[in-house]
Amino acid sequence: MGVVRLGHPLSRAPVTLKRYIEYEHISASRRGLQYGPIDEALTERWV
Repeated sequence: MGVVRLGHPLSRAPVTLKRYIEYEHISASRRGLQYGPIDEALTERWV
């Protein structure tokens, strides 16, 4: 799930991988991890 503020550029067009990684992110982790499955998936697809 992704959440952006009203008017954020990501809310103006379909979210692609390229557009998604162009912006800074805030994440929440129940385990206190700074790296997780989403990061792994993005790394695999972008590299």
